[in-house]
Amino acid sequence: SPVRDEDAFVIFDEPRCRGTDLKLRTEAVALLTLAPNICKDKLMQAAGRLRKLGRNQKLEIVGGSDVFSKLRDLSNKGNVVSKLRHSFFNSSNFTATNVLSWVMKNTVESNVVGLSNWADQGIFYASTHKKKPSLCITDETLELGDFYGKSFEKVTITDIVDSSLDFHMNRTGGLEELNDDMNAIVGKIRERVRAYGKDFYLLATGCDEECEREMELEIEREEECEVEMPSMKPSNEKRWNFISLCSCPFACIH
Repeated sequence: SPVRDEDAFVIFDEPRCRGTDLKLRTEAVALLTLAPNICKDKLMQAAGRLRKLGRNQKLEIVGGSDVFSKLRDLSNKGNVVSKLRHSFFNSSNFTATNVLSWVMKNTVESNVVGLSNWADQGIFYASTHKKKPSLCITDETLELGDFYGKSFEKVTITDIVDSSLDFHMNRTGGLEELNDDMNAIVGKIRERVRAYGKDFYLLATGCDEECEREMELEIEREEECEVEMPSMKPSNEKRWNFISLCSCPFACIH
């Protein structure tokens, strides 16, 4: 391009925030937009486009009303991420520290969602290692009742993983059929789950069924803003002067 990097007005979308290196001006100012559930990796990758951030280069952070409503709501939640809360959340003036704390809270919740999937896949590997190939194939679920017939309930991550362990062990012969290496893997998986997931809950449907690999329900809440419209009064209809129309001397009818 004939335009030099330092003279360009650059827009990075999310995919191009990774691996793109432009030599921007030393006094460049960037505008970073926040998504509702942005996590640490995406935020740091976006901010990292400023190679001299903190050394004359500056970063402005913006977001929609939904983002900042979540920042305000964080102070009212008494969950396990309360350690990330500080008194500054009670203020309407947010700082970079506020945003970083909220982003870390999103990152924790994102990791928790993947923890049960990670554990289930690890247990599946350990239970089928060096066994009959047929054990690597689970029965396919085709009936709607099997997919959606069970109600969702709030359970801990540890309960989900214990149910997954029972399912795979019953299917493949039990823990006594595992060799020492696979027993060690299962033990480490359970230890990690107890360490990182004991205080978290997910909505799941009977985690002993193989058709539900994700074992959680992601709930999306739509916020509807009802805009109050000003009251309007209809105008009075004026009567037409049909007599003058019909008495026009130059009127012609086709």
